[in-house]
Amino acid sequence: VSKGFRLGGINDPLNVPLCTPQDLVTFGGRETWEDETAWNYEVGSKTTLAGGGIFNAAIFYMDISDLQATVTAGSCSSRLILNVPKARSQGVELSQKGLSMAVSGSSSRTAHVLVLVRPVLVPPASRRLPLSLALTLTSTPFHISLWSP
Repeated sequence: VSKGFRLGGINDPLNVPLCTPQDLVTFGGRETWEDETAWNYEVGSKTTLAGGGIFNAAIFYMDISDLQATVTAGSCSSRLILNVPKARSQGVELSQKGLSMAVSGSSSRTAHVLVLVRPVLVPPASRRLPLSLALTLTSTPFHISLWSP
């Protein structure tokens, strides 16, 4: 369990001559943003397998208050940082690395880093943050062969 934070700050001024009246109403008056805080919970295991392989697994959950989200201020040709009141991130991380040895003087190493599931949701009604994926899956298999005469 850990608690993290990111300091708030000051937004650059809007490019007012380019803003439509509606965008001035929507994005005006947002000179600052608040500190972001997060409570992180993670539980996991690292295991050495027979033959030198490694298997890691973890589950995580993060409660975020005042998430700092960068938004484009419509027609104003500006970017602002706004606070999202509540958000959460949760998921599972799995990784596996295997090592196999050959008798002929060569060895090979194989690794698979598999599955990062991290939906980011915002209450109410579990709406996702803009540009956030409902599910992320990453797999990076690789194989290295070493040969010595």
